[in-house]
Amino acid sequence: SVRRGELPEEHQPQCQQVLHVTGAERLIFVVSDGTQENMVWMWVYPDPAWVGRIEAGWVLFHDDLEAYTPPEVIPAAVARPTLDLPAVSIQASGALTIRSNLAVFGTQLNAFIESLPTKPETDQEFADCKAALGKLKTAEETLDSEEARALSQFGEIEEMRREKKLYFDLSRTTRLALEKLVAAREAAIKTEAVQEGKDRLAEHIAGLNNRLGKPYMPPIAADWATAIKSKRTPSSLREAVHNLLVTKKIESSEIADKIEVNLNSLRDLAKDHAFLFADTAQIVLKANDDLVALIKARIAEHKEAEQKRLDLERERIRQEEEAKAAAKMKAEQEAAAQAQKKPETPEPPPAAPVARVSPAETVIEHQDEISRFLNSREWGRGERDKARAILVEFVKFTSQPGRKAA
Repeated sequence: SVRRGELPEEHQPQCQQVLHVTGAERLIFVVSDGTQENMVWMWVYPDPAWVGRIEAGWVLFHDDLEAYTPPEVIPAAVARPTLDLPAVSIQASGALTIRSNLAVFGTQLNAFIESLPTKPETDQEFADCKAALGKLKTAEETLDSEEARALSQFGEIEEMRREKKLYFDLSRTTRLALEKLVAAREAAIKTEAVQEGKDRLAEHIAGLNNRLGKPYMPPIAADWATAIKSKRTPSSLREAVHNLLVTKKIESSEIADKIEVNLNSLRDLAKDHAFLFADTAQIVLKANDDLVALIKARIAEHKEAEQKRLDLERERIRQEEEAKAAAKMKAEQEAAAQAQKKPETPEPPPAAPVARVSPAETVIEHQDEISRFLNSREWGRGERDKARAILVEFVKFTSQPGRKAA
């Protein structure tokens, strides 16, 4: 990959850390077996995405360091040396005379079983239990083989067989119980470790949501099963869970940082148009450039639609006023015609002209105030149209001479 100019992923952290700390513009990366013929190299340049991941990792490291409690350093578990159970010996001679050390064997077998941990917790105790399994299996096989050898020399020796069966069953029962105990405890420790990882990740995400002000964080997928696969000891299992937890904490922190940048863009660009962004929880997950473009497009579309609506409203009001003026003129003409048919009477002196503002002009004058009021409310399109119609009628009403709002 280096020959193709592609830096392997596992070497990126070190190279990007060096570039970031030193401020260098580029870094040379070399791979070789020590000979000129088998040497390849490439230039590595700063990668802002990697720098962000590294900085997030350092922040998380310092947070963990403050809450860190050094664990007890425990060396690799090796089963403690134990005295082997005595070799089973059963001999028969003469007139059914039996000489055996089954009593001694049984005493030491009982003592060996009593020394085994009943609830293994540490790597050491698991190692001891697993080592004991082999010895108990050997005890079973030895007792069987010695019994068969003795019986081959004599007929049935009931007492010896009962004693042998007693110790055989004891060894086998203990071995099977110990196998189940070890398996159950290993499964329980896996479950406990994974649950602890899940809880700590959930706690971290809750803290991020608290920082953002609302639960904007998306679900963070973590493959705990794959992380602990093939881990044979409790310590290696817990380490695998911890490593995945750290990775997911960094990933979720990066997502929270992106959401925070997008929320700031929304506050800056759409503070007067919050009603257009009911889907904030979804769109804040976009890349910032895409979100800014979306914000501008929605606001522009809304303003265009609003302007069209205002133009239509003004045209409707104009037509209404023209119709009213035409009707008034017709009524005055009819009244004048009627007056001509009546006897002439002295006309009263004309009243002083009163300047009047038509309702249409008043509505147009207040359009901007009405729009600002409606934009300050998080109403849907239907609610906004109803409210606008009511406000227009109210302004027209209050503009008529001799009228006052109740």
